[in-house]
Amino acid sequence: FSDRFSALLQEVAEEEECDFMLIDTPGSAEGLLRLAASFAHKALIVAGHHPAAIRGAEKTGMLLDGCGVEEQYLVINRFDIDAVMDRTRPGINSLIDMTRTPIIGVIPEDRALEYGQESGKLYTESAARNTACAVDNIAARLMGETVPLFRGVRRIRRRRLVER
Repeated sequence: FSDRFSALLQEVAEEEECDFMLIDTPGSAEGLLRLAASFAHKALIVAGHHPAAIRGAEKTGMLLDGCGVEEQYLVINRFDIDAVMDRTRPGINSLIDMTRTPIIGVIPEDRALEYGQESGKLYTESAARNTACAVDNIAARLMGETVPLFRGVRRIRRRRLVER
């Protein structure tokens, strides 16, 4: 598998004119992650907003360090704003400290996304406005734009989320 996967990535890298090639691997699949990392210039580490996922993100970052991927960014998925306000989950600064990885994006928990998925809609087709804004913000940052972390995201207290 690794030989075929390597050949495929090499072929795509040489023949396609892509700005980005995203390879989605589970952090726990160490062999596959190492293989993908051998082609990476940057890595996005996506983690849920719960303790096990944060520990996994830290471990993934260390593995990527060992593979020579110096440019790594964290995406927090299903960021639970209420839990941060209740002090039961860490805020942005704490997540950066825990994973030792700069954050490129935060996708807030969005019930509209869940309802849209249940009816077979993409996030862009559903009422998941906060999710769409968060994904747009991540894409903008990947393209080198400087945009606020929560640009366009409604109903949050930005400062309190960052400080906790």
